[in-house]
Amino acid sequence: MAKTTMIQTAFLGGEVSPKMLGRTDLKGYDTSTKTMLNALPFYHGGTKRRPGTFFHGEVRDSSFAVKLVPFIYSRTQSFLCVFNNSRIQFIKDGDFIETSPGVRYEITHPYTSDELNELRFAQFGNSVYFTHPNYPPKRLFRTGDTSWTFTDMAFVHRALTDYWYENANIRFRIISNTTNPYTAGGVFTVTSPGGGGAATATFAGTGYGQMVAASKAGSPAETWTVTCIYADSQRQEWSVVGSVSGAMALLFKAGNYPAAIAFYQQRMFLAGTPAQPQTLWGSKSGSDLDITNFTRGPDDNDGVELTLASSSNDMILHMVPSPTDLLIMSYANEFVMSSTSGVYTPKTAIVKPQTTYGCNLVSPLRIGNAAVFVQRDGRRVRAAAYDLGKGSNTAADMTVTSEHITGTGVIDMAFQQDPDFNVWLIRKDGYLVSLTYLNEQDVIAWARHDTDGWFKAVATIPENNSDTTYVCVERLVNGVYKKYIESIDYVLKSLSDATIFGANAVAKTTWTGLGHLEGKEVVIVGDNSNATRKIVTGGQIVLDVAAKEVAIGLPYTTTIELLHPNPQVDGGTARGRQLSVHEVTLVVDQTVSCKVNGSPVAFNSIGQLADKAPVPYSGDKRLASMGWGTPLNMKIEQELPMPFTLLAVVMKVSVND
Repeated sequence: MAKTTMIQTAFLGGEVSPKMLGRTDLKGYDTSTKTMLNALPFYHGGTKRRPGTFFHGEVRDSSFAVKLVPFIYSRTQSFLCVFNNSRIQFIKDGDFIETSPGVRYEITHPYTSDELNELRFAQFGNSVYFTHPNYPPKRLFRTGDTSWTFTDMAFVHRALTDYWYENANIRFRIISNTTNPYTAGGVFTVTSPGGGGAATATFAGTGYGQMVAASKAGSPAETWTVTCIYADSQRQEWSVVGSVSGAMALLFKAGNYPAAIAFYQQRMFLAGTPAQPQTLWGSKSGSDLDITNFTRGPDDNDGVELTLASSSNDMILHMVPSPTDLLIMSYANEFVMSSTSGVYTPKTAIVKPQTTYGCNLVSPLRIGNAAVFVQRDGRRVRAAAYDLGKGSNTAADMTVTSEHITGTGVIDMAFQQDPDFNVWLIRKDGYLVSLTYLNEQDVIAWARHDTDGWFKAVATIPENNSDTTYVCVERLVNGVYKKYIESIDYVLKSLSDATIFGANAVAKTTWTGLGHLEGKEVVIVGDNSNATRKIVTGGQIVLDVAAKEVAIGLPYTTTIELLHPNPQVDGGTARGRQLSVHEVTLVVDQTVSCKVNGSPVAFNSIGQLADKAPVPYSGDKRLASMGWGTPLNMKIEQELPMPFTLLAVVMKVSVND
């Protein structure tokens, strides 16, 4: 019988797929787990009970979809925009902005419940610009906490009214009207009599516009028909029939609006209209006013138009800026827009094909030098980055050893850099998934998180010198489905979900303000003592022991299940043989309680009073024999809303010959 001592010093392999359980040769086998539920691997190597969530409030209409959009003006001025039924509400520093006590500030938006999922956005200064195929591009602009506007984007120049059309004989430009506004379908003709005479314009009706023109001596007589094909209060677009040069007008109009938006090298880029799904347009570069001026011309700072050379005609869904180029993503392919000279101009901008994985509707994340995106199947998550050796972008599959982790597909995601470098992903089935991702340290660790409800949306903004991740959670409360805005709580450090905190100068037993959890069994930590459970009735609970401070929320269980030990023994692998773990040592940090295979681990010291706050323990905890088994399972659990951090597991193993 062979004996050996094994140690798992890290959990940075995260939860691996059941299909990988036989891969004992895998590089990360010794740092992976069979289950990582409601636990977070952190980049130092250990894992801990995930933070609970803090309750902020119910959305305006729980029957309607929710879209969470970050608005980050600076580290000290950041807002969460909550898109719900025809309204946008705003959260700042954890509170809904109100016009008066109990009255939330809100503005209108036009999107339906189904359309929110297709909303794309990009921020420039104190404005966030939005695109959707069914609506004109829009601008969300803030002048104060209770002063926001959400309006159609105002193009600075009126499309091609400032552009000169010309050929060898004549040069003319459309200028402003004098009598009637431009209207779609309005027609006038430009006629040159030849020989250098003055050109004239003949207007239909009472006047749709005017023009200035100049013709050369000896030129022949020519006629052009100028038709206003689109007009509103902000711009007009013209179609010119005749032998003249000139750029085509932008065709952003009803039924033909762009789907994607990005800012790159002092230009706004719009892309993916139904009529031109693989075309992108770049604004003029220069001042802030130029970012909405898409007039094209011969100058280096003029607008840009490029069309992908692709075997498919799938619409451009996303554009992601990188240090070297603009990543362009469709349902079928990935491209980059670069420059032949290093500077983007209408003459030097080029598009190159890269990979053929395709993306879905989830907005990609820029993390370091990589663009993290969800593949078109909705399940694989990839990181696109430039590969110096290959001279192009590659897109590594970060779910290759954890292909099960995204379940039925990903519908939303956000990146929380501080404090733990976590990507948070929402699955279609309501699970929350985390990816601890630190590329320079080769850290890719997946975990799953559940709650008494279903996660629906996620976004991250900077707050309190760190990052705060907000989630929309749907919960069944007293027979009614409610959608709540909650945050993953690294600040108050709650370890239960939908948590509220209460404090009173005098200890009391009755605590109110729990209407959002009516009928639910909640877990209560009073005065940092041991946890108890109660049912919320009439929006309140009554404690057995009075307390001055309480944290009240929904319970969840942290579960870490280790992989089958794989010691190397004489004669080859130990896999398939009977194993006995006759001693286990947990290396923990600031931990109050846990169980191993259902048996509680003793953390209280001799003489410690049971009704006093437990003292967190750091160090080694030795456990007795776990018996024989093939395979041998070790499940470590933490059910209480108390601190739990696991740094390593040491096992003394015997292998039966």
